[in-house]
Amino acid sequence: MPSETFLMLRSPRSGRLEARTTATTPLPDARPFVGCEMEGGHMQRNLGWLWIVGFFGLLASANAQTASPPATTMQFDGTYAFVSATKVNETSMTTTSTRLRPCWDITARPLTIANGRAKYSGFGRWGPREFDGTAGQQGELTMRSDLPDPHGRYLIMVNGRVDSNGAVRARQMAAYCSYELTWQKTK
Repeated sequence: MPSETFLMLRSPRSGRLEARTTATTPLPDARPFVGCEMEGGHMQRNLGWLWIVGFFGLLASANAQTASPPATTMQFDGTYAFVSATKVNETSMTTTSTRLRPCWDITARPLTIANGRAKYSGFGRWGPREFDGTAGQQGELTMRSDLPDPHGRYLIMVNGRVDSNGAVRARQMAAYCSYELTWQKTK
């Protein structure tokens, strides 16, 4: 019993869509519909371009979403002395090979919060980095550093909270290694 196949084809001469119910009667000079080129990997190349455009579109929208400073929050204003940095993961996978590499030790300078703005300097593998962001009315912190490193731009995000005792606990997240950071408010 012969099987029938339904094909939707676009004729390159007329540009009309035509339906065929068997694969044994193709249209002369017809190509598959939806721009799916069957030969030469054109579909893969088009999907690659689509992925690249989508990635840069998301990157641009993420950069545009920098939070505006909240209303003045005097409750959390002050200087917080750096206490510790604990590695969340001990190793990470490199992007250039499938080898594991150890996460490096980091340290930070005091955290300063003033009028809803939070900032500190951190030191890691590539040297000093400046982190800048916001402190919300409930003590929530969001900071980032997107300074270039030797391999190009490298975004690091920091999210955390100031508790009622003046302790700050935050997680610094990067592409490879993450850390739990702690500061304590100075008198």
